[in-house]
Amino acid sequence: MSMMVATMKKMKNGNLGGIQKHNQREFENHSNEDIDPERSDMNYDLVNDEKINYNEKVNQIIDEQRVGTRAIRKDAVKVDEWIISSDREFFNNLDSEQTKEFFQSVVDYFSENFGKQNVAYANVHLDETTPHMHMGVVPMKDGKLSSKTVFTREKLTEIQEQLPQYLNAKGFDIERGIEGSKSKHHDTSEYKKLKENITKEQFEDLSYKLDQAEKRNIVYQDILGNDFKVKTIEPREMKARLVLNDLERGIQPSNLDQAKEWLRNLKNAVGTKIDPSRLVKGIDKLEKIIKVVFKVVKGMTLGL
Repeated sequence: MSMMVATMKKMKNGNLGGIQKHNQREFENHSNEDIDPERSDMNYDLVNDEKINYNEKVNQIIDEQRVGTRAIRKDAVKVDEWIISSDREFFNNLDSEQTKEFFQSVVDYFSENFGKQNVAYANVHLDETTPHMHMGVVPMKDGKLSSKTVFTREKLTEIQEQLPQYLNAKGFDIERGIEGSKSKHHDTSEYKKLKENITKEQFEDLSYKLDQAEKRNIVYQDILGNDFKVKTIEPREMKARLVLNDLERGIQPSNLDQAKEWLRNLKNAVGTKIDPSRLVKGIDKLEKIIKVVFKVVKGMTLGL
C-alpha cells in the first residue's frame, strides 16, 4: 500500500511572496528542474478560481477573525503550508478526476478540523514528477494568530494518524507514512522492519539520500522565501542556508564546536547570492552565542 506524504512548513510574512510565485508558477525561469512548463496549465487551485495575492488573502483571513487591537508580530507565522502527496504508483492508479478528488478530500479534512475560512489556497501541481499539493492554512484560533497553538506536536501526530483514515473512508488505498525520521515520521518497530528487508549497505545509502533530500528541500524553501530568482547554488552557499534556516527558526547550535562550524559556514558564504544583511545578522548572532552562551572569554581567539 502506498504511503501518505504530509509535511508542514511554517511561513512568515517574508516567505509569502516567493511561495506565491512558486505555487502559482509566476516565475519566468524555474530553479526546480522537475517542473515541466508545458504541463503547468494542468495545475489548479482547489480554493481559489484564479491566481491570488497571498499576502492580501492571508491578511484578509486574519483581519476578519482577529480579536483585539494588538499588532501582529513581524516574525509571526502567518501560514502553515502543507505539502501533500504519495508515490507515483499511487497516482498511476488514479485518473485525473480521482486525483482531484483525492486532493479535495485532503482540503475537506483540514477545512473540517481547522476551519474552511482558514484554508487560503490549495495549489495542485501536475507539472512535476509526482502530483502533489501545496495547501496554506492560516493558524487562527479564538481570534488569535498562533501556529504553535493550532498545530501543537500532539495535533501534528493526530493529523498523521487521522488523515489516512479519513482518505480510506473516501475510498483511497493509502496509509500513514513511516514514523520517526528527521521529519518525525518513523516509529522504531517500522524502522527496524525496513532495515530487516534490505541490506546494511542499501539502508545506509537510503538514509543518506533521504538526509540529503531533506537538506535540499530546506535550501529550496529558503531560496523561495528569500531569493526566489536564484537558479544555481554552490556547496558553501547550501551549508550557509541550512545554518540560517535553523537560526531563523530559533534553533541554536548544541555545543561550542557546532557553533564554530556554523559561524565558519556563514563566513565562507560571503560573496554568494545570499542577502549580505542575512549573513551579517547570522554571524552576529553566532558570535554572541559563542561569547555569551558558551562563556568564551571576550577577545579570545576563536581559531576560526
